[in-house]
Amino acid sequence: MTYGLPTREKPISGSITVAPAGVLSPSSRRKTATCLGAIGVEIMLAHVAGHPLQAHRMIPLLQVSSDPETIQKHADDLDVLLEENLSSWAE
Repeated sequence: MTYGLPTREKPISGSITVAPAGVLSPSSRRKTATCLGAIGVEIMLAHVAGHPLQAHRMIPLLQVSSDPETIQKHADDLDVLLEENLSSWAE
């Protein structure tokens, strides 16, 4: 039962690359995240090198890093730590 709401034959999927986080100001990053949420993004994935990003109130942010210095300083703030051995990433 759809209650008269339109349905899609194919789900919308894809990715959007905006800019490296270091290029955007914190205010611009928040606005970008808000706009992405408005168009239907349900989760954001960020590869972090340097300092972890500020999460958005309404869109979960999954933060991963393969940068050894970032992992050493901010491991507790990251969701996934990628090993240095690249061949094990696909397992």
